[in-house]
Amino acid sequence: IGDGGNPNPNPDGENLLIIKSSFKITPNDPQAPGTTATITFDVKNAGKLEHDTKLAVRWESSPTATMLDVNNFKPGEVRKITVPTQYPQQSEDFIANINPNKDRPADDTIGPDNRAEWPV
Repeated sequence: IGDGGNPNPNPDGENLLIIKSSFKITPNDPQAPGTTATITFDVKNAGKLEHDTKLAVRWESSPTATMLDVNNFKPGEVRKITVPTQYPQQSEDFIANINPNKDRPADDTIGPDNRAEWPV
């Protein structure tokens, strides 16, 4: 009989996360397709160690993500990420994923908070 997964993540593991409530696009939605915009959101290192990690960002319709470096990410730090972009041709989600390959760090213990999708 399986244990159904561990509801209590390892308190000694690391945890990088996206603060989903911090998302902002300027100028505010709605805008004409192709309008130059800036997306900002916060990421947090809720672990105990400093990390060099990656952040993948993309529009839902894009098959490939842009990989951004998040280096010298200190424990307890909240860092604002700024992504220059253009409004998509139609309303769609903007997607971000910190530590997308689950290897920076490999002991990132809470997976669901690494990814965020925001409708634009």
